[in-house]
Amino acid sequence: MLILNKRLKKMTNNYYNISKTIKYKSAQTLYYAIGELSETINQPFNYFITINFKNITDDGYIVPILFAKFRRDKLSKWYYRTFSTKTQKAPPLTYAYCFENALNKQPIYSLGHDHNIHLHFLIHLPDLHLLELDDIEEIFEKICSSHSVPAGTIHIEKIWNGSLKNIRKYLLKGVDPSCQYFCNDNQPQGDIAGKRAGTSRNLGPKNRRKIDKLNNITRPTPQLLNYFNQNNSKYKKTG
Repeated sequence: MLILNKRLKKMTNNYYNISKTIKYKSAQTLYYAIGELSETINQPFNYFITINFKNITDDGYIVPILFAKFRRDKLSKWYYRTFSTKTQKAPPLTYAYCFENALNKQPIYSLGHDHNIHLHFLIHLPDLHLLELDDIEEIFEKICSSHSVPAGTIHIEKIWNGSLKNIRKYLLKGVDPSCQYFCNDNQPQGDIAGKRAGTSRNLGPKNRRKIDKLNNITRPTPQLLNYFNQNNSKYKKTG
């Protein structure tokens, strides 16, 4: 198991905010990022990655820290080194993610040794190299941890046409009951320390609002979502 250094222990002070559901802003960002924005910016998700952090650390509190370091220090460097050419830099790293802490469809409200935190991670990898799934899995094992990880820690699937909508529903199943507009089959997904869900900057709210303005797109307001929650048997969303 991973042993924390002093710097990581200090960083854990920022991750004691425990979340039990995906709240409105994160649900909205994830919903539109996966549903349309990634394709609008020509960075469609083509790989679905699941990482079992139970096999990496017994301390559920530090999982978001490990993931943040993984994105910043390893994944980003590997991505731009792999997909950039001598004449052209790779497009921005594009991803969306969420955590869950559950086992056999039952939420786990513990971040100790009995946690079962999994990360679900969508990413766009350019077709500049023909990478096999086994190759990508091996690469992610190396950049995810400084030591060998047990078999089954990382699972990678190719995203095929038509499957993204089901993946989005799967990722959003942990939304707060007040956010049924984004997923009407919400289920508790246990405790997570720190940020529960998010996207890369190019799929974030700021860029989405900019693109919406250019395309005259109006998104549902919280007031409309409240109306939907109260009348969801009468109101059918089109997004």
